[in-house]
Amino acid sequence: NNQVIPKQQHINTFVIEKDKYAYPQILVNVSAPTVEQIINKIKKNKQRIIDEIKINEIKEKQKRIKISKLNKTNLSSALSIDLVMPSAYKVYKKGDGNIVWLQRDTDKGTVNILAYELKSEERFEALNLEKIIQIRDSIGELFVPGRNENSYMITEVAYEPYIKKTKVKGLEAIETRGTWEVKNDFMAGPFVNYVIKDTLKNKTYIAKVSGKKYIYVGGKWQNNTITTKINSFGDYAIVADSTRPIIRGVNIYPGKVIKNQKTLKCTIEDKESGVKSYKATLNKKWVLLDYDHKTKLIKYDFDQNIIKGKNLFIVFVKDNAGNTKEYKAEFTY
Repeated sequence: NNQVIPKQQHINTFVIEKDKYAYPQILVNVSAPTVEQIINKIKKNKQRIIDEIKINEIKEKQKRIKISKLNKTNLSSALSIDLVMPSAYKVYKKGDGNIVWLQRDTDKGTVNILAYELKSEERFEALNLEKIIQIRDSIGELFVPGRNENSYMITEVAYEPYIKKTKVKGLEAIETRGTWEVKNDFMAGPFVNYVIKDTLKNKTYIAKVSGKKYIYVGGKWQNNTITTKINSFGDYAIVADSTRPIIRGVNIYPGKVIKNQKTLKCTIEDKESGVKSYKATLNKKWVLLDYDHKTKLIKYDFDQNIIKGKNLFIVFVKDNAGNTKEYKAEFTY
C-alpha cells in the first residue's frame, strides 16, 4: 500500500510517512504552488521515493515468506549457502556436482530457481555478458533438457540480456536479466541471473558465543587456518559477516532545507561484527563527530565548513569484517 500524493497549494512540502493509514505503507506527500514545481520536486527526490518503497515491499515479502518457508532446500549441503523461499518450492533435480534445481508450480507453468557453483578458474573480474551467456547455456545443455531430442535451455538469441554490477548481502555480484528459450523447441520465458563473488573468507572472524549473540573477538587467516587471541575461556564460533552497517538520518535527509537547525544527527550500527570506524565529511572536508555508543548516535555541530546554499554531507562507516556503508545527503542551508 504505497501512495504518492501531489497537492497544489502555497506551502512547499516533501514528507515521507510510514504506516499512517495502513500497514505496511509508504505515503509520500508533495505540495508546491504550481504543477511544474510538484513535478520537479518528485523528480528531484525520485530515487529516495523508489528506495523507500522498494525496502518496504521487500520487508513485507520476506515477512510473508518466513511464515511458511521451505525447510529442506539441499543448498546448504551442496553449496554451503542458505536461501529462504516459500514452502511451495520443491527440490526438482540435483546434479552430480554442486548444482540444485528448485521449482514451484503456477496456474500457467512453473517458476524455477537454479543454483550452482562456478569453477574456481572462472575469475569474477573477467566475467562479461558474453561469458555469462556462455556459462548459462552450458549449464542448460547439461542440466535443463527440453521435450524434444537435442533440445535444452539457452539464452534467447534475438534479445540481448541487460547486465549491471550490484551487491547481494554485501557481496559483489553481476545481475543479468533477459529471456530464455529452448533450443529445437517452442518454449521461452524471462530470467534474472546473479553471479556472486564469494569473498566470505575475508569476512570471517572468531566470535564469543553469549546466548544467541556472537560477540566479535577477531581473527587472522594464515593459509586455511584462522587464529586470534582470547582473554577468557568459553564457547567460540567462526562467523561470517557480509552485511553492511546501517546508517539512518535522524534530522537530515537528501533535499532538506535547513533554517534554524545547528546540528546534523545520524544513527550508525552494525548488528553482526560491530562498528570498527566511522567518519564524515561536509563539502569534501573532514568534520568532527560526537558519538554516543549507547544511543548509536553521531552528531556534527555546525562549524566553519557549512556554507550558505547547497551542502553535501557524507557519512562513512566500516565494520570489523570490512563491510562498508556510505550515506549521502545534499541539503540547503
